[in-house]
Amino acid sequence: MNVDGKITILCYGDSNTFGYRPPKGDRYPKAQRWTTILAEKLGDDYEVIPEGVTGRTTAYDRTGRDWLNGLDSIAPTVAAHLTLDYIVIMLGTNDCIMELDLGAEDIAEGMRKLILKAREVTEMYQEEQPKFVIVAPPAIGPDIKGTTFEFALNEKSVTNSRAIVPLYRSLAEGMNGIFVDAAECVETSHYDTEHLTVKGHAQLAELMYQAIRGDREEK
Repeated sequence: MNVDGKITILCYGDSNTFGYRPPKGDRYPKAQRWTTILAEKLGDDYEVIPEGVTGRTTAYDRTGRDWLNGLDSIAPTVAAHLTLDYIVIMLGTNDCIMELDLGAEDIAEGMRKLILKAREVTEMYQEEQPKFVIVAPPAIGPDIKGTTFEFALNEKSVTNSRAIVPLYRSLAEGMNGIFVDAAECVETSHYDTEHLTVKGHAQLAELMYQAIRGDREEK
């Protein structure tokens, strides 16, 4: 809990945590983002902290934009929001782009490194350790031709976005964390096949709510 006695949840992610709105490429109003909806569902005893950056990867540099490497920013982000009860990480979509040419195992390894780096910080500054919530992000739709991001995606991208699901699940189990599967459970836009619709944000918030509340009930 933080100094105000609230259960704190850090949500570390990419454009879908930022609230990217297709097809304009701007941002959904705050009230429509899944992090805001989650906070409302959980109530006043919780603080939900959104930390999403469009284009962020798990642990890999992008040409000309190495600052989008999630591994480089996870430690200061965690340190800025201590004390934390949950760290939610929903990344992996940008790891699927053609430019990086990664395999599903590489993406899962990036997620593992992220968690270990975040844990280094919390073990240094917190007596009670946060629980990690590993989220398999919305899968990239197969109909990528003619979409906004067809220049960045291919069939391997589509395959990898689904192949990481069991790997993330195993990672969560091995680290005594919580796994949330949003791959096929939330609605994405037909404009780009990867970004959440308004309905998708509401669906994801419900998935997260059930995961957090379920864990609290077990305590």
